[in-house]
Order: sequence, then structure tokens, then C-alpha cells
Amino acid sequence: MLTVACERVTQTDAGVTGGLFIESPETPLDDDCRTKLGSYGRSATSPRPVPGTREQPLHDDADRRTAGGRHGADPVSGGTDVSDDSGFSIGGPESLRGALLMLLVGFALVGYGGYDHVQQSEAVENAVEVNATVHEVGVETVSARRGVDHEPTARFSYEYEGTTYESSSVFPAEISPTYDTESAARSVVAGYEEGETVTAYVSPDRPDDAFLQNRTTNTPLFAAGFGLFFVLGGGWFTLKHL
Repeated sequence: MLTVACERVTQTDAGVTGGLFIESPETPLDDDCRTKLGSYGRSATSPRPVPGTREQPLHDDADRRTAGGRHGADPVSGGTDVSDDSGFSIGGPESLRGALLMLLVGFALVGYGGYDHVQQSEAVENAVEVNATVHEVGVETVSARRGVDHEPTARFSYEYEGTTYESSSVFPAEISPTYDTESAARSVVAGYEEGETVTAYVSPDRPDDAFLQNRTTNTPLFAAGFGLFFVLGGGWFTLKHL
């Protein structure tokens, strides 16, 4: 026969607290424990202990998960259960909100890329030649997934219908093309020198945004294609979460 002793039995506003004081024929309480419980007006038999408390330790993963759900923490890892508000993970959106956000971004890219392709085509078709003075040429580095890309840049001034403008557009597209190497980017503006007079092109609908290269680029189409990938992926994940 095993006699169970009380462990730090105390009296609080919430009642009696302490360690193991469950009495059964196999495990009677000792006299000291009975005396303490009696003075607090507490029965020698407590309610069924809750897993994860002093009365009953956690024995398996099921107990740990149950206790963690009650207390808002993971007893195994010791951390709090915090979800990612963005709804994204490496494997794709984890929630309907994340899937809808992915769908929205995709539509925005498709729309902007399509618009830019159309407007650059119209600008090339309707371009009017003007004389321009080059003030600056160079190459800028831009961040990319694989490291950095290089973008040709230029700044020039010109006059159109009596008004003087300044522009920094090398191509008519709003989404400028970039190049893998600095030498490739520099070759695009190699024919322009600071201080010299060159031919620029003005679209009558946008006289303040002249450009030096009177040709279209595929960059807007690439942006639209990337957006289409987001639309398809976002649509699939949206259906999955419905």
C-alpha cells in the first residue's frame, strides 16, 4: 500500500491548491495531508486532474496537444501558436485570403503589361521626330532574383510645338528593359554623347515623354506573362480553399 503525501498544499482565494492529494484504497493520504485539507474545508478526493497540471503530468503527444489548445501554446516546442497574416507559404497560399491576393496581383500585372504594350506600339506608330540635347547617359544597376541587372539611362531636353521638355526615357515602354551585363546595357546608349544633338521621338498624345529608341520591347509582354502565371495559380488555390 502506497501513502501519498501532500505537496505544498496552500489556501488561496480560488480555493485549495497543491500537489497530489487524490485518495483511493490503494493510495491513502497521510495524516498531515488530511489535517491540512480539513483545515481548508476541502475533501480528501479532488476532481479528476487535468493533463499538463501538477496533478497529472503529460504522458503522450495527445495530452500535449490537448493542453496546448487550452493554454494557447505548444508544450512541446514551448512557443505560441502564431499564424502568418499574409496567408502565404513556400507551397503557395495557405488561406482563401492569400489565394485572392495572389489572383489580384496577377490581374494587376496582366493589365499593366497589356496596357504598356499597347501604348508603346501606338507611340512608335505615331512618333514625331524632334532635335534633342543629351545631358547625361549611363547605366544603372537594379536588383533582380538572380543578383543584379543593368538598365541603360539617359537624360535629354527637347522642344515640341514651342514648349521645352526634358525626358529620361530610352524606350517608349513604361516598363524598361534590363540586361544581364553592364556592357550589353551600355551598348544601347553607346551612340549618344553628352552635349551633342540627337534625334528623339515624341508621341503627340504624350509630348512630355519623348524617347530615344523608336522601337518596341518585349518587357511589357514578359510582365503580362508573369501576371498570367499568378492569375492561374491564384485561381487554382482559390477553388481549392472554397
